[in-house]
Amino acid sequence: MDRMLEAGVRVVALISPEHGISGAEDRENVDDANDPATGLMVWSLYKEKNRRLSAEILRGIDILVFDIQDIGARFYTYETTLGQALEEAAAHRIPIYVLDRPNPITGTRVEGPLPDRENLSFVGYFPAPVRHGMTMGELALLFNGENRLGADLRVIAMRNWNRRLVRFHRLALGGPSPTCAA
Repeated sequence: MDRMLEAGVRVVALISPEHGISGAEDRENVDDANDPATGLMVWSLYKEKNRRLSAEILRGIDILVFDIQDIGARFYTYETTLGQALEEAAAHRIPIYVLDRPNPITGTRVEGPLPDRENLSFVGYFPAPVRHGMTMGELALLFNGENRLGADLRVIAMRNWNRRLVRFHRLALGGPSPTCAA
């Protein structure tokens, strides 16, 4: 968000998934608040039974920007938040930009069973293997296409990242993955 503000983008609100806007909350029922640094409204998608964007939250928003790191596993609630954001963006005809981020467990392996469609939930939005091997941008494209959501989706791809490079770095050098920029 800081770079968007520095670039002159008019940011009108922040939308917070599970764990709050800073990722530090380990509880349910995270309330809406104001961001102390900017004064912007922070809408919580993790309060009471509310887990989705609403018409109230989307009022006055011209473009949604989704910028959340994944963990590379199906049961991560941020993937469900992404899927539901795509659904609501499509329903409200709001373009959604997904800033792609690396899959932290490399994206080179796909492992584990797929859930049945009738068992999908907030901790399993799509019938993907436990270790799905995709980035958030790839998941967004998958969700939008396979679920026929019709969202005006634009994935901002990463520079300087590919699966072969990450795999080589981890296997040969035993170190962290290379630095990437969106």
